[in-house]
Amino acid sequence: MKISLNLLKKFVEVKEESLLPGVLTMIGHEVESIQVFKDEKLLVGKVVSLEKHPNADKLTYCKVDVGREVLDIVCGATNHKEGDKVVVATEGTVVKGMKIKRCKIRGVESRGMMCSSEELGLEPSEGIMILGSDAKIGDQAFNYMFDNDTVYHLSITPNRSDVLSHLGIAREVAAYYGGRLQHVKEDDSQFVNLGFEGCNLFRAIEIKGVNIKDSPVWLKKYLSILGIKSVNNLVDISNFVMVELGHPTHMYDSDTISGNLSVRYAKNEQMMGLDVEEYELSGDLVVSDDERCVAIAGIIGSQDTGVTSQTKNVILEIAHFDPDRVRRTSKKLNLSTEASYRFERGIDLEDSERVLNRIVSLIKELSGFDSTEEIINHKIEEEQRVVEISIQEMNDFLGSNISLEETVKILNDLEFNPQVEGKRVKSYVPSFRLDVNREVDIYEEVARIYGYNNIEPVLPYTQNVLKEIKDDKLRNSLRGFGLNEVVNYSFVPKGYGSPEIMNPINEEFAVMRDSLMFSLLKNVAFNLNNGLKHLKIFEIGKVYGATEKEKLGVALSGTEDNDLYKGKREIDFYDLKGMVDSLSKVMRWNLSYRNCDMEELHPGRSLFIEQDGKVIGFFGEIHPDVTKKLSIKKRVYLLEMDVLKQGSIILNEISKYPYVERDLCLLFDHNADVGSAVSDICSDNIITESEIVDIYQNERMEGRKSVAFRFRIQSFEKTLSDTEIESVVKGILDKAKERYGAELRL
Repeated sequence: MKISLNLLKKFVEVKEESLLPGVLTMIGHEVESIQVFKDEKLLVGKVVSLEKHPNADKLTYCKVDVGREVLDIVCGATNHKEGDKVVVATEGTVVKGMKIKRCKIRGVESRGMMCSSEELGLEPSEGIMILGSDAKIGDQAFNYMFDNDTVYHLSITPNRSDVLSHLGIAREVAAYYGGRLQHVKEDDSQFVNLGFEGCNLFRAIEIKGVNIKDSPVWLKKYLSILGIKSVNNLVDISNFVMVELGHPTHMYDSDTISGNLSVRYAKNEQMMGLDVEEYELSGDLVVSDDERCVAIAGIIGSQDTGVTSQTKNVILEIAHFDPDRVRRTSKKLNLSTEASYRFERGIDLEDSERVLNRIVSLIKELSGFDSTEEIINHKIEEEQRVVEISIQEMNDFLGSNISLEETVKILNDLEFNPQVEGKRVKSYVPSFRLDVNREVDIYEEVARIYGYNNIEPVLPYTQNVLKEIKDDKLRNSLRGFGLNEVVNYSFVPKGYGSPEIMNPINEEFAVMRDSLMFSLLKNVAFNLNNGLKHLKIFEIGKVYGATEKEKLGVALSGTEDNDLYKGKREIDFYDLKGMVDSLSKVMRWNLSYRNCDMEELHPGRSLFIEQDGKVIGFFGEIHPDVTKKLSIKKRVYLLEMDVLKQGSIILNEISKYPYVERDLCLLFDHNADVGSAVSDICSDNIITESEIVDIYQNERMEGRKSVAFRFRIQSFEKTLSDTEIESVVKGILDKAKERYGAELRL
């Protein structure tokens, strides 16, 4: 959006113009570019003589008086004549990136250029720009045209429809500086209140006896600098007030309207717009008289009801159309206008009186009229929005220390009419602030005007830091094992989850998953069936049963091809178990294992994971029946467990005496839970570590299995003798025989 500095200063005092771009950006309205209309080498000139170029049919040779001298200029335009006042770019001027130099054009010397409006950075046009007869020869052209104005190109966020005008930006600047907002001249006419149905607000005033003519120079200047084409005085007034106050209006030639105006939905109708384009309308919101559509609501009027040089009486319309309807029609017709841009974002419902009075005041000044009568006045009142905030909660949210007094002052400057009740402030949201509905919206307003740069950075207190550290550490460990992370949908087909979705997208997303198993197996099937030789993946995601839980899932399959000594080999159960053991150490999880009887897992190659006697997961080889069903031809090993908190760091004293390691191989019953058994028989304090290193079983063992385990013996008081070490070993063998019937394998 374009903002004229000169027009802005009619609403608010701008204390330091050089700092204004920074202020606007700081309060949330980014200045994308600045256009300064000041150039000492662009002068007002008068065409003294005009002749055909001697060597070119389409060029003219002109003598142009620029005050200090008369310049010879070769020109290709055809819309100028002797006596016209024009804009002359003299030598050294840069126009659209090109530096003007003295040169010969087809054999004739040219010492400057007569400029078009497009070459001056204004709206596109044909031919050079012709100035008014009151322009003084030799003066700076931009001073005459725009009073050396500056235009700011702002990037306005979609929720801030209230600042799509000079008045809206002036409110913000006044609030920032703590200054007063100056209001423009309005007419004090009073209108009759009649009924109407069709939208939240629709008012129409008939103005008789208007005088259609060109707009005065000052009005053309503002419209030109803001990129709006001048049409005639009445249309220009409507457009000017739109950029000034932010509310679009529309004018109809009253004599072309049949009967009464109304707002309705179109029923397979056609309308020729003011842009001379034919529009097919069906279901679109339109303004109509008793016979036809006369406007597409909030977007564009019809060609046959527009204001022309022959118009004597007009109907002035101001309305508040449904933003969603305007947006939908604008997109459907691929038609965007200055009016639709504002209606789509929402318009102030309470400013119609001010806007109408401003327009009537300007019509009285620039055209004159015989009489005015309001023929329609319909409005649906909206409830006053009230938002109450706590100063303490606001400061906690912002990390600031803004006082109650400062908060009240800022809200007053923003026209929120704050009321203090103890430590709380009740704000009455003004009608033009459609984006403010919640406490956080008020926090933002206070912070914007207070200045984000004035809030001292404070390290926030959070309880989630440890969780983030844990998640990072867990993910980094898994990546260190060569695993790639996958992210799957939480929706699965029926039969693979429990909570059903009432309106699923399709059958593949019919229920919420209660396990990561199906999602990971689907990943494995897709990758292996598309030619991948091996796969190592993990997922940390939510599952949904009676409660929502976060789970860790790992899937391994294929060959392990990074063994330098043995070459390629198949990934097996112990690769996965070794990974679980390593994770347990890194994350300081105190885990134990016992036999697993899940139908989806191989009965001899799977284990439950326990912590403090509670099952928190499982791992092992997927049952061949399951892999066959999913068309997976290789063995798949899968882990699924709760994502546990990282264990506390326990500091143990280090013994200064040497340790001794011993290996034993015992024969246990083939159904024995050997993990628990080894932990039990190695539970003496003098045994500091124990781990199973091998399990072996064959037919000749007659229902028994061989378990090899290693343990470490170390005293904190002395160096152990051979006799003491043998006593510890004998104690382990005795416990194994008494409690589990296990014998030493010879």
